[in-house]
Amino acid sequence: MFRASVKGFEKFSELNADIDELCVAALNEAAEIAGQVATDAASIPLELEVQPAAGDVNGFSSGIRSRKQGKEGVLIATFFDSGTLAGRTRKLKRPRRDHWTVTRGGSAFSAERHPIVEGEGIPAEQFFSKARSAGRRALLARIDRGADAVRSFGR
Repeated sequence: MFRASVKGFEKFSELNADIDELCVAALNEAAEIAGQVATDAASIPLELEVQPAAGDVNGFSSGIRSRKQGKEGVLIATFFDSGTLAGRTRKLKRPRRDHWTVTRGGSAFSAERHPIVEGEGIPAEQFFSKARSAGRRALLARIDRGADAVRSFGR
């Protein structure tokens, strides 16, 4: 009969350092790939900035952020990602009102909404969700590749 024992408590600091290094590398790689996928899927230049992995109390996080601005400095990537009303396919929570009364300065008038014209608005591109799923796949693949090195640490 053969017996062996491993005293892991002697190597915890080294293992933690290796795991932290692996997490940071995997998150940075995932953010880079997510940025590439988002840029390829978007119809506008996103001017992406990749936020490298940073640690906090809960662990590490990284991501991408678009700096693309429209009129008056508004970030417009979310409009292209989610689309606007004219391209909406789901029902609204309540019906659109065509006429309503507005009171300004003591006088009331009737306002009218213009009809939705086909082709108006911005269709949803959903490049952030595509980037998130590609980044997640890259993150898990990188962790799987690095896990082999961590597993062989004590051998």
